[in-house]
Amino acid sequence: MSKGNQFLAIGSLVVILLIVIWMVVWQYVKREQSSSGPLITQNTCSYNWKQMPLDVAKNVRISLQGVVAISSKDIWVVGNAGIKHWNGTQWQPVLDEAVQQGTWTGITARSAHDIWTIGQGPAGRPQAAHWNGKSWKLTTISIKSADIVKPTGITAITAKNAWIVGSSQSGPNQQETNHTLILHWNGRSWLEVAGAQIPAGNDAKLTGISAVSAKDIWIVGNLVNTTTHAPKPLIEHWNGRNWQLIPSSEDHPSYHTVRLNAVTAVSSHDVWLVGSGFFSGDRTVRGTSGLIQHWDGKIWSYTKISIPESRSNMLASIKAISPTNVWAAGSFVNPNSRLSGAYMQHWDGQKWNIITWPRIYGQLANNTSVSITDISGTPDGQIIAVGASVVFTQNPPIGDAARNPTQPFILASCH
Repeated sequence: MSKGNQFLAIGSLVVILLIVIWMVVWQYVKREQSSSGPLITQNTCSYNWKQMPLDVAKNVRISLQGVVAISSKDIWVVGNAGIKHWNGTQWQPVLDEAVQQGTWTGITARSAHDIWTIGQGPAGRPQAAHWNGKSWKLTTISIKSADIVKPTGITAITAKNAWIVGSSQSGPNQQETNHTLILHWNGRSWLEVAGAQIPAGNDAKLTGISAVSAKDIWIVGNLVNTTTHAPKPLIEHWNGRNWQLIPSSEDHPSYHTVRLNAVTAVSSHDVWLVGSGFFSGDRTVRGTSGLIQHWDGKIWSYTKISIPESRSNMLASIKAISPTNVWAAGSFVNPNSRLSGAYMQHWDGQKWNIITWPRIYGQLANNTSVSITDISGTPDGQIIAVGASVVFTQNPPIGDAARNPTQPFILASCH
């Protein structure tokens, strides 16, 4: 064989070998991405994410409503299937009989041995439970003035100072007007506390609470005019003596109405809230958009954020780890597939950065919708978001008949 042919043969072998190596590496990368979770498509914060699967019955509708992360080896989630605990290796169900009934809607922690959760019992009555580091114990909530009580948020400042917010209705009719619900724990019992005076003719619900100190607490919610049915934001502040109404930010030029979902307080001059704004017009431009407002110690104001390419998105939860590390989480609807996905906003001290994910979350099927209800973070920076996922049996998704039972969804930053 001539030298020219030898070089040609060797060159061909090298090319073939490189192609084989490239194919092997590509398959490995695909397999790694599939097994370890999705890569962020807009990775402005340099975070990767993974799922934390929760083993539950597949034929029962289960969703998660709250999460609190004390450390990467001590995480609690709550929902309509009770309370689950992550010990650093696996999720374990809480077997305490006292907390196995009903639906849990919120959770907060002062430490690993001082945790509160709230919800509704089997008969729809409000319930709260406390973890002392060894076991869960139910505490009685008695509200004689209401027939229907829905706790939605909780915060604990000391062992003898905790607050619950939500809504209540007097009368068995589900159409009765809602009233704000505020309860205070004094170390012995939960007592109802009067909130700020709500303008007459409004349905009122509280959705979130966060405390800077015993004399500096914020709650958010919504008012709905009982005649026009138009919603308005509701913000109240506790100064150590009473609850006072605080004006929301001035009307946003793009939003027809606004709803508030959650609040997180860093300091007396650094508080954030999230929600959604409805923008109206002709049918081609109607929709909802996630929003964030900031309190600087004097006024609330809107802050600029990027949003997913969707006419239907909202922010459900927000948690501050530090003044320069704040996370908000929510969901958006893909306009093409009509499936919902999770997205987050991260505050780095200078601006909010959006983080979204591809359609596939680890091992989730293509026809899967995901919604996020709550978010938490450990002191060293791991972020945990919870909610629900559902696989639709037809695409585009149409109605409950075309889907499998809702399943819990947990998304965690790689740590």
